[in-house]
Amino acid sequence: MINENQFVKLSPIKLHHLSIKELVTYRKRERAYLLQSETPQPSHKIREIAHPLLMGMLYVYHMAKKIKIKVNGAVPETDRPIIFSVSHIGMYDVEVILQSVKRHVYILSGDEEAMYRTFDGWFFDANGVIYVDPEDSADKQTAMKTAIKYLKQGRSIMWFPEGTWNLSPNYVILPIHYGIIEAAIRANALIVPIGLEQYDKTHGIDFVVNIGAIFNPALSVNGELTKEKKIELAETLRSNMARLKLDAWEPMQRAKISSNYWDLFVANRFSEWPYYTMDIIQKREFNPSGFISDMEAFSHLCNIVINSNNAFLARIKYKYLQELIERKKE
Repeated sequence: MINENQFVKLSPIKLHHLSIKELVTYRKRERAYLLQSETPQPSHKIREIAHPLLMGMLYVYHMAKKIKIKVNGAVPETDRPIIFSVSHIGMYDVEVILQSVKRHVYILSGDEEAMYRTFDGWFFDANGVIYVDPEDSADKQTAMKTAIKYLKQGRSIMWFPEGTWNLSPNYVILPIHYGIIEAAIRANALIVPIGLEQYDKTHGIDFVVNIGAIFNPALSVNGELTKEKKIELAETLRSNMARLKLDAWEPMQRAKISSNYWDLFVANRFSEWPYYTMDIIQKREFNPSGFISDMEAFSHLCNIVINSNNAFLARIKYKYLQELIERKKE
């Protein structure tokens, strides 16, 4: 068993015999230990050297799968570390962004339990990943400090500030966590917003990646970085990401969008990675003060009595009630 009070490094053989739950616990303690350790980690340099090989494998994989990626814009030239702030829509987001930005970046990921002992998990580890348990406050602090540490060392990070897949039918970008703002300022890093969208092959394109201009939150801070200021800057970043994502919607001809497009889109995302569920998404969604969910916004539909004057609302009410029933089941 793993000692609950201190980190003891285990051999590969012993690690192999741990359950996934024990392995997650072990890795959490390892992350906390490495954060405090002053021992240099040679794996950083090894990963940068191996990066072209990994990207070559990824390119061949996308060619074999006939995945098409349209990239608009380019990563700005700078000597400072970059946080790539990416919209989150499905399981392929990481590999699409890795191929699009054409540079080595660490991945900030909250899905370690589903990644261990899989090929995708091996790929993440070979590339470089900072895992975080979104429901563990201590581990979130470890991940934040680790990200800042890496940024100060000149490394770049891929960050999904929405915290989960955005499968909302209403928000272009979900409310975002303001930790990304704090990390950028504390590490003297720049933020590059990216709007990412996924399409079906029937529309001739799989992904659109819109790379935005540099956002430097430090320029808007004079004196203490208050919580209110972090929230304000996070909303500015969210607006920048929303504009980029709205532009990514342009390839779709709206006249050809079927009435059940969104339902099919959501079903396809879940079918690609069954590990993800609506329950996980709802747990990870960031709900800041004043945030009203779509279910709350349309709750009045339960009180509407359908008649000849409002018959057009019947379908909307029915769909809302169906969603309410499904969420209660979960």
